[in-house]
Amino acid sequence: GGWHSSLLPENTLANPYVDIVVRGQGEQTLLELSQALETGCGLEGIKGVSYKTDSGMVHNPKRELVDTLKDAKLDYSLLDVEKYSYEQPWGDKAIGMITSLGCPFHCGFCAVAEVYNRRFIFRNVDYVLDDIEMLVKKHGFNAMTFDDDNFFIKKERVADFCEKLIRRQLNLKWDAGAHAALLLKAFDKETLSLVKESGCAQIYIGAETGSDDMLTAMEKKSTVKDTYDFVRLMKEVGVKPFLSTMICFPGTKERDAMDTIGMILKSREIAPELGCRIFFYTPYPGTKMYEDALKQGMIEPASLEEWASHTLRKFHAPWISKKTRVFLRSFMAYYFPFSIEPTESKNPIKNIAKKIFHKIASWRVKNRIYALPLDAMFVTRYMSKHDDVISDYEI
Repeated sequence: GGWHSSLLPENTLANPYVDIVVRGQGEQTLLELSQALETGCGLEGIKGVSYKTDSGMVHNPKRELVDTLKDAKLDYSLLDVEKYSYEQPWGDKAIGMITSLGCPFHCGFCAVAEVYNRRFIFRNVDYVLDDIEMLVKKHGFNAMTFDDDNFFIKKERVADFCEKLIRRQLNLKWDAGAHAALLLKAFDKETLSLVKESGCAQIYIGAETGSDDMLTAMEKKSTVKDTYDFVRLMKEVGVKPFLSTMICFPGTKERDAMDTIGMILKSREIAPELGCRIFFYTPYPGTKMYEDALKQGMIEPASLEEWASHTLRKFHAPWISKKTRVFLRSFMAYYFPFSIEPTESKNPIKNIAKKIFHKIASWRVKNRIYALPLDAMFVTRYMSKHDDVISDYEI
């Protein structure tokens, strides 16, 4: 099951180790499949299943999207939740949680709409809060990321969640994702102040690109101005803004990447605490932009083994030059973090080096001059690997 199996069931079944695929929403399908395997019944009547037979592959009719999530109660005793713990800047013991599925948008690079048909379903807020309270009191979690496709879809639900979270007095810090234009339109400052009061430390958006033309082409339903307005609003409310961006879409030029770099730097001028991440665009099957990638020279993986290298962190698009890759690594590992005041370390020699490179990086960023990047080459090679001022980057 999962995204790849849902989007490319035949490719998945072609693997000799795969006999059955669950497509799309899997809760009810997996239950019926388990019962059929246990009793020895056939798979003919199970919607959302693809499987092998002696005569070839069979694809049963798709299963309708149903709201199985609303009243679902999760038994965390079946999991070793400590395995899922990680650190956040606002909490040394964080864990991820999903409170809803789906998104109302249909961005050209995203596969969510292909599976959920632009619908979205929510878990019961009280059940979510019960789980959060258990994780805080029993396991000591003090931070949480809500990994929903879009947490800030419905203002009334978010307000209800925040009010009830405040009443439980759990002292939890959290972050979640939003769509900039929807947040600006549907959420007022009063509600966002409530979000802040409930412990929200960061809201991240898919800013994607600094080019309005590209945002239109990918049907983002948002603008670069929306990104700037979002950053200003977060600064007013007191929540850290975070931008997730993509560069090197099929057919774009190097200047499009520079537009995105410019947007990030201008956003940080508005809110110095801004966080950001840059991804190289990765074509997902079933999306509108996938065909564009094939036309630009991408060779479609033929097997599951080949698809293992076609991920957000591994895919190397043929239309991206090595020069562009090196620059973007330098930006995230050097220009962006070193152009703000560096943090002190216990090593006095390192502190002197930080101050020197801070002055150079600040001058480069201010004047947008990146030629002869010997300083960037030195820092990314010798200082960035274990340095606490380096942002995480996904280049």
